[in-house]
Amino acid sequence: MRVVRSGKKALTDSEVRALTPGPRRVVHSLGNSLFLVVEGVKKGGSKRFVGRYRFPPGRDGKQKELALGTYGKGARNLTLKQAKDLWEKERVWMLENPGEDPNDRKKKERLVLRLREEGCSYRSIREQTGLALSTIRRIIAEQEAVSC
Repeated sequence: MRVVRSGKKALTDSEVRALTPGPRRVVHSLGNSLFLVVEGVKKGGSKRFVGRYRFPPGRDGKQKELALGTYGKGARNLTLKQAKDLWEKERVWMLENPGEDPNDRKKKERLVLRLREEGCSYRSIREQTGLALSTIRRIIAEQEAVSC
């Protein structure tokens, strides 16, 4: 995997839009441990944002990636600014919760939403996920706010 550093200035939204896929995956650094991954032509040439972090925090932790979303305009895509804002929120969350892996948190949130769609009660969701009721309610409320 090749990481391309864009010099001293960060990429702009128009520069990201102009990036074209090549024969191999290229990773562009956007600063602050945020990266834009441009997949190769054989993989569809998609552009996606990932944040890199260490878990557990510190030099001894393993480097992991947190997928933030794909680049583009539309309901499920992110702009460059949205990706930077989302990554900043994730970094703040990691500082406030140093013993928790953000990927595990995202998996639990997806599980809560899937169980709720299947019609499970809050109590059964709590038993299956081990999350507090207030956390389950927050996850569901955030999802309902986004879908409106």
